[in-house]
Amino acid sequence: MVDPLFAPEELAQNERRKRAMMDLFISQEPVLIIGSGCSVRLNYPTWPGLLSKLADLARSVAADHDTTFLPVEPDPPRDLLRYAGEIKGFINGCDGRLDRYYSFLSGEFGERDIDDFHRLLVKLPSRGILTTNYDPSLDLALMLTDRSMMTADRFLVIEDDSTRRVSEFLASLNRDSGVPRRIAHLHGRYDRPKSIILTDGDYRDKYHSRFSAAQRESIREVFLNRAVGPQAISVEGLIDQLESGVPPWSLHRKMLWSILATRRVVFIGFGLNDPYLGQMLALVTDDLWRWKEDHHFAIMALPDSGTAATKSDAERFQSKYSVGVVFYENREAQRHEGLNTLIEEIAIACGVPAEPTLDVQPPAQANPVPAPAPRPEWINRNNQIMKKRAIKDAD
Repeated sequence: MVDPLFAPEELAQNERRKRAMMDLFISQEPVLIIGSGCSVRLNYPTWPGLLSKLADLARSVAADHDTTFLPVEPDPPRDLLRYAGEIKGFINGCDGRLDRYYSFLSGEFGERDIDDFHRLLVKLPSRGILTTNYDPSLDLALMLTDRSMMTADRFLVIEDDSTRRVSEFLASLNRDSGVPRRIAHLHGRYDRPKSIILTDGDYRDKYHSRFSAAQRESIREVFLNRAVGPQAISVEGLIDQLESGVPPWSLHRKMLWSILATRRVVFIGFGLNDPYLGQMLALVTDDLWRWKEDHHFAIMALPDSGTAATKSDAERFQSKYSVGVVFYENREAQRHEGLNTLIEEIAIACGVPAEPTLDVQPPAQANPVPAPAPRPEWINRNNQIMKKRAIKDAD
């Protein structure tokens, strides 16, 4: 007999949370934030798998430059971002550019066939969808299930110059805005590899840093060169000068904060130790959270190993981040089948077909073309007369 993963009171609590999350979906109010766990089923790489391939790339680059890649191995989960940054920095240091790094990421996360899970996921009632994934699976699923817009308008990539697109996306979260739903890629997309946020440095630049690389270098110059004479400027003066033209928050941080602070979010495809999830939640921890409430929800796996630690992490999420974790059982042989079942339960509760059908019209029946009627005999006689006259005139 298989031991249960929940004690009776834990199971009852999980069911209460699931019911509350269902009610949120039925209200059509949630904003979905989708993580890499939803893309792995399409054979996109996991975090460890991606870092392993990137390390292989770094070793290949090292061999080309007659050197050796000797990284400090990561201590998951938070150290994964640091390790990715070490790989990226090494490649850049060898080649003096990141062409091979970006080409690798584009190839790893390009288009693939999508499945019914993704089609159903985008049909769940929500105000909008954001994703930290680099692949286009959700974009393609939305395009196939709702053909009301052109492909190019199905998604947006959050970049420093995306202000207008971000404004449109935020407007689309309001009812009767007239702006159709789109997929917002928070951390870049495969076809714009320079927009991809993968490392600790990428994350810091897009969410935390108030200065660009050039501005940081200017500050560094003051310290290292100790400028004197008429051109001298104090460090404080330089900081004031730079900050006068720099917004205190990046566009990424503003957008994510606005979503987490003003909407109710359901996280799907993340783990409790996902490096991005913890970073994102930490952005607004001390601002507007409703402490120890199930204000947001996260659908996550409960494994049959390390079960106690997983439950403890879930309690921390609820008390620290106001995120109620709704578990599905995921024993070793189940391969996250429980996630499929739970998504289908939500769909049924909301009246969404569990077996999505694509909005494709059947080809129109072609009307048979009638055979041409034979020409009257008088036309044939006239043609013969005209042909004889033409030959005679030519002679």
